[in-house]
Amino acid sequence: MAESLNYTNGVAAELDALAASTLELGQQKKLVDAYLERNELKNDDLGNGDVVERARIKAQMAQFIKDLPLGTLTEAQAKSGDFDEYFALAYADAQRRSRGEDPIDTIRNGGQASWNFEVDQFDTIEAQGILPESIRAAGALDYVWVLGEKMGVFRLVDALVLRWAAGEIDVGEPDATKPSLRQSNEIVDRMYRYFKLRDERLSADERGMVFRRVLAKGNSKLLSRMVPNEHFPRLWGTLMNEFVAYIRKLEDSYGDEGLVSTTPIYEATQQLQVNLSEHMTGMALMQTREMYFHLKEAMAILAHPAIVGSVVGGRRQSVWAVLETLAREELGTTLNVAALRNEAVYGNTVFRWVAGFDKSTVSTQAFREARAAAEGYILAQAALGPETAEDGDGEEPSEDEEEPGDDTQDFGDF
Repeated sequence: MAESLNYTNGVAAELDALAASTLELGQQKKLVDAYLERNELKNDDLGNGDVVERARIKAQMAQFIKDLPLGTLTEAQAKSGDFDEYFALAYADAQRRSRGEDPIDTIRNGGQASWNFEVDQFDTIEAQGILPESIRAAGALDYVWVLGEKMGVFRLVDALVLRWAAGEIDVGEPDATKPSLRQSNEIVDRMYRYFKLRDERLSADERGMVFRRVLAKGNSKLLSRMVPNEHFPRLWGTLMNEFVAYIRKLEDSYGDEGLVSTTPIYEATQQLQVNLSEHMTGMALMQTREMYFHLKEAMAILAHPAIVGSVVGGRRQSVWAVLETLAREELGTTLNVAALRNEAVYGNTVFRWVAGFDKSTVSTQAFREARAAAEGYILAQAALGPETAEDGDGEEPSEDEEEPGDDTQDFGDF
């Protein structure tokens, strides 16, 4: 009759094999059952609810009892509890075999190694290695890079203060007793403070080292112990490309999000999490804080009404018009301030998505916001064109030094 059974279930087939292998342990198996009937062990402890694992442990316990020099045991003796210590040893031995311990340790203890060849995927270790604060700091650093270096806020505010020092612009006098000059007094105090603290702030070369070490942006020379994060541009470009691919597939599916897989985006996000957690470390965290507040102070000076009125003519009175005017007059170049502003803001939004990403809890709304930010970032990059060696610190790379990769090159037609 047994030959007529057709096992299509893998679990049933394995249980049948275990039963066949323990026919010779019939008496010992009864002893194990008698011991377990006394509820010395919780059901969950025996195989954790896995039927096959439970049967395997019971068979291994039976083999252990058979190998002991105890003579002939009866079920009554097993139920009495007189031999509980032996059954406990049998259970401990079966547990060791089930875990697949180091074969050397197992053989040393008189056992035989057992392992189902499943490997550790390090999911828990990887999750513990993610540092959201470091990733947000990297996003702030990128924000400072775009506005402070690419847009040139740091250089332009220096030029503005130099104009004021040379007497080329006059925004008021330091006399707090005159109410009509309070606004002018405020900007005078700010500019004078900025001027006096210039030597205490990070220099352009020091900022450049941080940008290159953490984000591989710019061409600043690094100290001998510093290594640039050369993988970041490629990983960032991969994430942007996956967002592009997703948007195209979404359009092809007539907006049905259920038909388009988010897995490639999630995988690219997780790789960026690991990369930025590893490289945004050490003093770079403090330096990023300092650079961001340096940027805020510079923007506050440039946006002050007294400065806007002194630098910009016409009806367009804004900080962005000040930046355009100073860039044209001081640097001999034109700025696409709208695209640069979008690159900074949308890019920072994507960094915050990466920092807060958790595959098990990510929401549809959070994903949509990240997708919209990525789309805005890519469009801003397309408007600006590829980055050049002159962007940022303005230092040309040496002939034997590889220029950092451009994270816009693979975005494709968008």
